[in-house]
Amino acid sequence: MEQQIIITSQSSLKELLVEVLKEYLPVISSNSSQKKEEKEFYTTQEAAEYLNIAVSTMYFLNSAKIIPYSKNSKKCHYHITDLKNYLNDGRIKSIKELQNEADNSYRKKR
Repeated sequence: MEQQIIITSQSSLKELLVEVLKEYLPVISSNSSQKKEEKEFYTTQEAAEYLNIAVSTMYFLNSAKIIPYSKNSKKCHYHITDLKNYLNDGRIKSIKELQNEADNSYRKKR
C-alpha cells in the first residue's frame, strides 16, 4: 500500500474527525460494554459499579452475607450470576404476573 500525503485545512480535518468519531464511537463503546458483561468474576469495586451502589454498601452486603462471594488472599470476588440474582431478587412483579400466579395456584387446588 502506497502512502499518500494529503494537505487539508484545519477545519476540514476537524470535520473529517467528527465524521469518523460518529461512525466508530458507538462500535467502540458497545465492544467495551460487552467485555464488561463477559467477565465472570468481579472485585468489590467492580461489583459495586455493576450494581450501581456505593462500595460501602457492597461491604455491608458482604458482611451481612446477602450476596455470595469467594475470598482468596483477603480479596473478595463476586460471580456475575450472584450479582444478577441479587438484582432479580428485588424485582417487583406486575399485576398481570400476580394474577397469573393466583390463577395457577387456584387451578392446582381444584
